[in-house]
Amino acid sequence: MILETVRSSAIHAIGYDVESRELEVIFTGGGIYRFLNVPAEVYARFIRSESKGNFFQDHIRGRFRHSRLGRFRERRPTLRRFHPGASGQAG
Repeated sequence: MILETVRSSAIHAIGYDVESRELEVIFTGGGIYRFLNVPAEVYARFIRSESKGNFFQDHIRGRFRHSRLGRFRERRPTLRRFHPGASGQAG
C-alpha cells in the first residue's frame, strides 16, 4: 500500500488498497491504524476533504473495524560533527 502525505494537523499520511478495501492512516502523533472494509468512495472523499481531521472524526472513526499497527517514527538525519584535523591522520 502506498501512503500519501497530506496537509493536516492531525493526520500525516493516508493510503488505500482497492482490492482489500483497507484504509491506512498515520496520525501526526505517530499512531498507525488500518481500517477494514472501507468503500473506495469514502477514501476518495477523505483524500479530497479540506479538513482531514474533521472528515476522519465524522465519517471514519467508530464506523469501521480497525487495528493499530504500531507507531511511526520519522527518520531524522544523523548529525555528524566535523572536527578540523581529526581525520585520524598525523599531520
